Amino acid sequence: MPKRKPALRRTVHAPLSLARRLARDLLAWYDAEKRDLPWRRTRDPYAILVSEFMLQQTQVATVVPYYERFLERFPTVRALAESSEQEVLRHWAGLGYYGRARNLHAAARRIVAVCEGEVPRRVSDLLFLPGVGRYIAGAVASIAFGVAAPAVDSNVVRVICRLFALDENPASARARRGLEELVSRLIPASRPGDFNQALMEMGARVCAPASPRCGECPLRALCEGTRRGNPRAYPAPPRRPAMEAVEEASAVVRADGKYLVVCQRTKSGRYRNLWQFPHVEVTGEEAASRALQRYLRETLHLSVRVVEEWAEVRHQVTHHRIRKRVYLCALARRPRAGRRLPKGLSDDTARWATVEEIGSLPLGAPDRRILDLIAEGEDWGPV
Repeated sequence: MPKRKPALRRTVHAPLSLARRLARDLLAWYDAEKRDLPWRRTRDPYAILVSEFMLQQTQVATVVPYYERFLERFPTVRALAESSEQEVLRHWAGLGYYGRARNLHAAARRIVAVCEGEVPRRVSDLLFLPGVGRYIAGAVASIAFGVAAPAVDSNVVRVICRLFALDENPASARARRGLEELVSRLIPASRPGDFNQALMEMGARVCAPASPRCGECPLRALCEGTRRGNPRAYPAPPRRPAMEAVEEASAVVRADGKYLVVCQRTKSGRYRNLWQFPHVEVTGEEAASRALQRYLRETLHLSVRVVEEWAEVRHQVTHHRIRKRVYLCALARRPRAGRRLPKGLSDDTARWATVEEIGSLPLGAPDRRILDLIAEGEDWGPV
């Protein structure tokens, strides 16, 4: 039988005395210095689950108002499960990475359908939920239920790698497994959730990626990276995938004070189930305005005249840098009374709506910015 390869490239010694001292010093610092965040005032596992979904790839300061509004609208897991995806996306709009909202909604429905409305307490059961990986499972289990499970995010990776001078590739699944095993040996049985949060807080506020404030660190006497004189060398810098430039053209089509917005009803895609101003991705040599006219004609059966290129909105999501060119467009033929929708569309996929009505729909960040620009100057444009 082949021998299992070690998760970390070298053996890491974490004797009980070191683990006790590390936990003592870290928790004392956390008790004195932790930020007052709304999800730290509760042990409700549902509220903690919501916070962990929102905090993925998003700054804490950005999350706080969204978290509070979201829980006001969906105060329980059943309230979330019984809501439509459109309603969930509307209250998530602006936070980005909408797959998180869809997964959280699906997780709530599974909790209600399979777990009798109770968030699971075991890591293995939490991993059964859509969108829940080892980090979220460990965070919810430890913070809400006091389970001694590791919750290793990028902040924790950085702190642990510097403490033990581990030159590991943080993107490696094997290295991540080894770091989880190491953190498991360090977690105190009495306060596992606080310990995990303290490591995250340390990474976010003191052990920063480029400029660690080692003089403020309560663990500096234990830090091997500091002892070696260059904590920034740990962990190894990750290989970042190249950014892909994407160019899109969006149409602002107005008729009698209302604007055409559409919704992509598909199972995949960057903008699925979000409302947006009609747009097309521009590729090849075709001019953006012509590509937009052709898209509107062939897909929406709508004939328009491009009046002018009016604005440009830039947006970045995952590994895509998006440049959205916005065109004011006039209908080539005025719609009939009642503004019937273009052929083949229904109220579920397209509608004419006022600025206020569009504002109540789930919009992605770029289209929210376009709507703001429209609201700033509604005296302009085609009729």
